[in-house]
Amino acid sequence: MPLSLCPVAVLRRGGRIEKKTDLNEAGFTSVFNGKDLSGWEGDDKAWAVVDGAIKSTGGNTNKNWLIWRGGELNDFELRLSFKFTRGNSGVQVRSKEIDRWQVCGYQVEIADASKMGLWHHSLAPEKHRSHLATSGQRVRIGRDGEKKIEQQAISGEVQSICRDNDWNELVVTAVGPRLVQKINGVVFAELVDEEVRHSARSGLLALQDHGKGCVAAFKDIRIKHLRASAKNSGSNPAKPNIVLILVDDMGYGDPQCFNPKSRLKTPAIDRLAKQGLMVRDAHAPHSTCIASRYGLLTGRYPMRESFRNISPEKSTLPELLRRNGYHTGMVGK
Repeated sequence: MPLSLCPVAVLRRGGRIEKKTDLNEAGFTSVFNGKDLSGWEGDDKAWAVVDGAIKSTGGNTNKNWLIWRGGELNDFELRLSFKFTRGNSGVQVRSKEIDRWQVCGYQVEIADASKMGLWHHSLAPEKHRSHLATSGQRVRIGRDGEKKIEQQAISGEVQSICRDNDWNELVVTAVGPRLVQKINGVVFAELVDEEVRHSARSGLLALQDHGKGCVAAFKDIRIKHLRASAKNSGSNPAKPNIVLILVDDMGYGDPQCFNPKSRLKTPAIDRLAKQGLMVRDAHAPHSTCIASRYGLLTGRYPMRESFRNISPEKSTLPELLRRNGYHTGMVGK
C-alpha cells in the first residue's frame, strides 16, 4: 500500500545526504489563505499572520495550540513549509481538543535541528507515550503498548537535512496505524501505532506554541484526504459497505426472506437478503443477548471466559475493519 505521493532519491556524497523530490499536487487542498486566520482558532496573543505565514508571536504566552476548524484528519497527506527560530513548536495531527486551545495527540516536533525527527504524544496520558519515535527510527507500538525500535539511519545525519531559521518542507502521511514524517524529502521517522488505549486513526490538525518566547512560522499548508474517492454506495468491490444488524429474540423463521409464510412483514430485510448473502446454517454462541453480542464482536466462545466486558487486549470485529481501511460506527444499545 503506497504511503506517500512524494518520490525521493537520496544520494550520499562525501558523508552528506542529498535529496531530490518530485511533488505531485493533484488532489491537495490549501487550508491557509496566506492572509488571515480564517478557518483556524486560537489565542490572538499567540498567533498572527506575518508575510504570508502563520507565526507564533514569541510573546509571554503559555503552551497553546492553533486549531484548524475544517474537520478531522483520517488517512491523509499533509504538506507545509515551516521555519523555526527559537523555543519549541510542533505540528499536531489526529489529535483531540481537551480544553480551550489545548490539544493531546500525535505531534511532529518543530525545534532546532538536533531535536527534529521526534514523533511525540503531546500532553501524553502515560509516560511511555511521550517519545514515540525519534530521528532515523522505525517504531512499532503493539496493542499492549510494547515498543519495537529499528534504527534505520544515523540520527545526526538525518537531522542535518533540516535548516534552522530557514524554510523547510514537511510532509506527513498517515494511513491506518502508520504515520511517516519527511523533511526536505528525507524520512525522519516512521511510527506504526496499534496501542489499544491511546492510538488514534482520526483527529484534529493544529500548530503548537510551547510558550515562553517560541518563534516558528508555517505556510503553504495543504491536505489531501486519502481514499476520499471511495463511493459510499458500495460500488468499490475491494471494500464493500458492511451493515451488521443484531436483533434480540428474533427467530430463524421470522423474516420472510427465510420463511415466506411468516406473519411478519420484513420488506427491508428481505431486500438486503436478496442483494447480499444468506447464511442458512449459522448458530448463536449463547442463548442470551449479551453473550451473543460478545461472541459476535470478538470471535470468542463466551462460555469460556467472562463476557460482561471486553478487555483491551482482545481484538474485535470493528478494530479488524478499521485496520483494513474502514470507518466504523454503532447505533443502538
